[in-house]
Order: sequence, then structure tokens, then C-alpha cells
Amino acid sequence: MNRVVISDCADVGSTKVPDSIVALRFKALGHPVRLEILKKLASCDSACCGDLVGCMLLAQSTVSQHLQVLKEAGLIDCHADGRRSSYRLNKANFEAMRNSTMALFETYIFTESGKCCEGGEDYEAAPLRKKED
Repeated sequence: MNRVVISDCADVGSTKVPDSIVALRFKALGHPVRLEILKKLASCDSACCGDLVGCMLLAQSTVSQHLQVLKEAGLIDCHADGRRSSYRLNKANFEAMRNSTMALFETYIFTESGKCCEGGEDYEAAPLRKKED
């Protein structure tokens, strides 16, 4: 019997992005303030923390913490210019994330057969099973 093996990497063109990185990026997107920061950065070429603080009505320390999470996830890049740092979207990593997400949906979620492995039950027809003690 052939089984579907979910690897620890998602295909992204000719590059493999580890699932742990994809998960880290999705986790970084899981906060409304970080989503707002990304929207603001998408609407301009780059911005410094002070620019974001001025339009978000949040403390500088709060914005800095959220920028750090986005930076660690690889969703934004930081360029130091003297005492100021400017931030911009890392479009290549967003493209990789989009591709790996599409691959996930096309390969594992929206399959034509609806089965997880050869000879397996149809997902929608499979009854819920109780855990036996």
C-alpha cells in the first residue's frame, strides 16, 4: 500500500521551505497589530518604527516588539541607517509563503479523491470514531 508522506518541507518552485519556517510565519501573522503593521508597510516603500507608532497610536515598545516578531519570521527586513532603522516587506518570503500555502491546499486538502491514502476512507464519509479507553 502506498502512503502519502508529508515531508518537513513545502515545495516552493525549486526551493524547499521547511514547514517549521512556514508555521513561524503563520504564527507571526496571528496578531492584529502585526497584520496592521504589514498593511502599513505594504502601502509604502519602507517605514521606521516612529512612523508606525505615529499612525497606530501604540507605544513605541509595543510596535518594536511586533516588528521583532515579523523580522524573526522573515516577513520584513530591517535596514539600519545611523540611529534609525527602516523596515520593509520581504516580498520574496511572502511569495514563498504563498506558494507553499497553495501547494498545501492543492496537494493535501483539495485532492480529487478526498482520501488521505490509498484504500483509505473518503474524508467526508468517514464516521467520527470515539477514542477507546
